[in-house]
Amino acid sequence: MGYLYKKFFTSENKKAYQLVMQNLNYDLKKAQRFCDKNRVIIFKNNVSKNLLNTLNIDEINLNDIEICKKNSVINGEFYLLVYECFSLDLKPIFENEDFAVFNKPSGVLSHPNGRNCEYSLNDEIWQKYGENANVAHRLDAATSGLILVAKNKIANKELKELFAKQEVYKEYLALVCGNIEYDFCVSVRLKNDEDLKNKMLVSKDGKISKSQFCVIKNYPKHTLLKAIPLTGRQHQLRLHLYYSGHKIAGDTLYGLSNEEARNILDKKIINIKELCGASRLCLHSARLKFTYKNQNYDFINNDIENEFLGAIK
Repeated sequence: MGYLYKKFFTSENKKAYQLVMQNLNYDLKKAQRFCDKNRVIIFKNNVSKNLLNTLNIDEINLNDIEICKKNSVINGEFYLLVYECFSLDLKPIFENEDFAVFNKPSGVLSHPNGRNCEYSLNDEIWQKYGENANVAHRLDAATSGLILVAKNKIANKELKELFAKQEVYKEYLALVCGNIEYDFCVSVRLKNDEDLKNKMLVSKDGKISKSQFCVIKNYPKHTLLKAIPLTGRQHQLRLHLYYSGHKIAGDTLYGLSNEEARNILDKKIINIKELCGASRLCLHSARLKFTYKNQNYDFINNDIENEFLGAIK
């Protein structure tokens, strides 16, 4: 369901942050931060009060509302912008008291990317484990596969430190365009493309990145690779493979013009297969291996080849 405005009522003068604490069961700091994000509103006096108990963001006319700051005094009806989870009943493939591992489908965001987001993996996470649970690392929405979820704040901090220190071994599977006969390695510097948000560029003044690629299988016009990121830069594998002359099938950023990429991001182009060579990005998080609390974990999910082949047909 994503973000919705939910209606509440107070019969006495109270500050906005106090009402957030009272109705959402937030502590002081979290309630104040909620208000600072402009998530508390009231409707102006000349607007009809026969409003629904929940309102979508696109149903709100900004001229009809007043945004309440944390110390704004409210008496009567008010709305809070809250995230309502919508579950597709995605089950973890493993869980213990501290973390869970999910097999994220391609096309699913790891976390909400804005107020108009209707569904993300966080819907499943928050519904199952509460709002203190969070992804410990990120996968692009178009990338499928294993993703680690921390169930509480302490585990979240510890697991993120493992990724930051590069103490998590990761393997991906990628179906790329063209035939490759030998294993290879790519090491270049990357920086953000100032012309297109989220896209990266190879640049001498960027940050160092390195990946290793191993040939698994050749097809008539494609090659299945094992991809091992040795650093953790954004879009590292996608850009490294494009840079090497073998873009990932279904890539909507690399190998396209920025105008084409924007049209896909803006959903002006829905069917990407003709333009990108596949109906999805053929990149899959296949393995996560790490040590946590003196216990070794090794998760493998590499059953993706048939889905890749179906995407390019």
